[in-house]
Amino acid sequence: MTEKRVITEAEVLKALTQPIRRRLFRLLAHLGPSTVGTLAKKVDADPGQISYHLRALAKLDLIEEAPELARDRRERVYRRPDGVLSWSRSSFADEDRVIVDALKSELISDEFERALAWERDRDEWPAEWRDVATSVQSHFVMTPRELQDFEAELQAVYLKWGQLTRDARDAGDTEGRERVFHFTHSFPEHG
Repeated sequence: MTEKRVITEAEVLKALTQPIRRRLFRLLAHLGPSTVGTLAKKVDADPGQISYHLRALAKLDLIEEAPELARDRRERVYRRPDGVLSWSRSSFADEDRVIVDALKSELISDEFERALAWERDRDEWPAEWRDVATSVQSHFVMTPRELQDFEAELQAVYLKWGQLTRDARDAGDTEGRERVFHFTHSFPEHG
C-alpha cells in the first residue's frame, strides 16, 4: 500500500514553492525514475540547474537518488517515493504559515492553469480522451467530521489508483496511457 507522508516542516513546503521544483516533483511521479539529463530536456533547462534542484528536493526526502538504476558512476537517477504528501495549516507555527499559504496559492494557480490548458487544447486530443475527461462540481451540507471522512475516502481512491498506475508503468504497460491530472478542493463557504 502507498504511504501518506504528513509534512510538518516549513522548509519542506518552502522547497516546493519554486515552480521548477514542483514541475520536477510532478514529472518524477509521471515518468518514474529519471536521469538528470532526461528531466533537463523535459523542462528545457540546463542539467546543472536541474541537478541543483533535484539535490535540494532529495535533501528534504521529497525525492531520492536511485544509484542502482544508473548506467555508470557519473549518471544520476532520481525517483519519487511512492505515496502522497499531506499537511495541515494548523500544524505550522504562525510565522511559518506564510510559507504554507504561499505554496497553497501556487498549487491552486497551477491546478487551474492546467485545467484551462486542457480546455484550450482539448480538440487536439483523440475523441476517446475528450469523451472521458471530466469536470465535477458538488455541493454538500456536512459536519467537519463528515468532510474528514469524505476526504479520507477520496485519499483511499487516490492511493489505490496511484499504485495501480505506477505498477502498470513499472511493468512497461504504457500502450494507450497518458498522464491524467485530477484535483479536488473541499471547504466550507458562507451563504
